[in-house]
Amino acid sequence: MRSRNLVLILILLIMYSGSIRAQENPESDVISEIRAATKIFKDQKMAELYGYRKFGPDMPNMGTHWLYLTAAVDRNFDLSRPSTLTYLTIDGEPVLTGVAYTYPVQPGETPPSLPLKEMKWHYHSGNLEEEAFGLHPKMKQSNEKDIANLAMLHAWVWKDNPEGMFAADNWALSFIRNGIAAPDKPVIEASKALFMLNGGISYYLKFIELSVGDAVYDKEEVRSIMKKYTSGIEEKALQLRANKEINEEDQAELKRLWLEMWSSIRNEMTENIWAAIEVHLYSDDSMHHK
Repeated sequence: MRSRNLVLILILLIMYSGSIRAQENPESDVISEIRAATKIFKDQKMAELYGYRKFGPDMPNMGTHWLYLTAAVDRNFDLSRPSTLTYLTIDGEPVLTGVAYTYPVQPGETPPSLPLKEMKWHYHSGNLEEEAFGLHPKMKQSNEKDIANLAMLHAWVWKDNPEGMFAADNWALSFIRNGIAAPDKPVIEASKALFMLNGGISYYLKFIELSVGDAVYDKEEVRSIMKKYTSGIEEKALQLRANKEINEEDQAELKRLWLEMWSSIRNEMTENIWAAIEVHLYSDDSMHHK
């Protein structure tokens, strides 16, 4: 009898501890809910069928956004109904990486509270083109709600983000899409360098165009410089794919190529034109949400 009682007590203790763990891990419940609601969109054709449409350019820190406009302007926050899906092209195929939620706000307005303390809204105040290319000088992506018109929350539920599940930026994406193992701590400049292999030349030519407006500079020479350094980055990427790993020295080499490319571009610009580029290029707010 005594042994039976001990077994019964042990079973009850195991059940109780399991219940406590479940209560102490609400994050897994939230993630499971988001994944259950969005796994259908792993097939991008289903996203189109449900009304999502590609919105904006492919970005080095986010991939492409697919927006469901009705949900984007809805002021009812629902985990099962994200306004945005993020995709990354890997081996020529779109891969679902995560979701995002949007909530329209008036300046100074506070959006709805979120179910987890790790989940934090960030704020947008510029137009799509300014935001997508990191050009809006007030794009702090912090708690500066005084000028915001949109609150946003990312959830990288389908691809890991070293900065955290709910961080705004995912700098591991450029490594992933190029078949390179993502480091635990991606160096932003290394990630941007690898993005040159994924349409980065067109992206950064547009970035320069938007930065300088009608200013005159030798666009073909700038394109030629970008192509030259992209070739060097490709050589490094081939080596990294073969090695199947990346270390700090490898990231430092990619960073060096990135910075040297822009140093060469600077030599083709007047002081005033370069100043218009530099304010965005090296800003912490440029494509790097706080």
